Amino acid sequence: MGLTAQDLQKMWSECYIENFIPEMLGILEHVESLDPLKTIVEIGTGLGGSARVWEAVLPPGEGMIIGVDKMGDIVERWTGKVEAYTTCSPCRVGNWEVEWEKGPIVKFKSDRQVYLVKGDSSSPETAEIVRGILDGRQADFLFHDGAHWFQTACWDYELFQDMLRTQGLLCVADIGGLTEDPMSGCQAVYYALPEPKSPKVRNHNQGMGIWYKQEDFVFDAQETIDRFQVVGTDDELQARRVAIGLPNQHEQDRLAELERQRNK
Repeated sequence: MGLTAQDLQKMWSECYIENFIPEMLGILEHVESLDPLKTIVEIGTGLGGSARVWEAVLPPGEGMIIGVDKMGDIVERWTGKVEAYTTCSPCRVGNWEVEWEKGPIVKFKSDRQVYLVKGDSSSPETAEIVRGILDGRQADFLFHDGAHWFQTACWDYELFQDMLRTQGLLCVADIGGLTEDPMSGCQAVYYALPEPKSPKVRNHNQGMGIWYKQEDFVFDAQETIDRFQVVGTDDELQARRVAIGLPNQHEQDRLAELERQRNK
């Protein structure tokens, strides 16, 4: 039996983002069905709240989590020294304890192997540090909830794609989310991936993109940037979305509202 809403509520003590639990349960439907499930890489970690969930679903001893985050106070966030009100975490205060810290790598106390890499995920140097910790392993699950800026998210996946095994799970957060660009990098990464894939729309209208890595597909960041990055008026944007096969934003909002009603 997998984790329940009650398990998550207990794990986080105080969940102050009301939609986070059903959203996480939707992701867990896929994560807990992975076989094997021993290694998880997370880009964008908030306060380490989701890492507590990954810790719970991984086996003791050999289970490994590697988080990547460039926030200057990220260790203080994980350890509860900084109270951060962030839309990217279900909890207000992190509750991890540092075991050791060596340069950009932090290891936390756990009966799993829990690491945090302090660095820019779109940097080749950071990717190499993560690859070094993996030491030949590949991730069974790669969760992207890092920077949503267009080029950043695209380069994130190009750099990390070889660390995810074939048929491993990629979850891209906020595939309906817009930034200062007309389309976010999260959308671009998700819609550049080949079918089959599944947009999971939860209580908010951003959605979670689910995809299982295909052996022969290689993601090209620059090609994706050239293909999807658009500018213009709202009408021009909607027309461009239709032309490149993206869902109409208004239809996406309608589906999100239906999902909110179902989850009440």
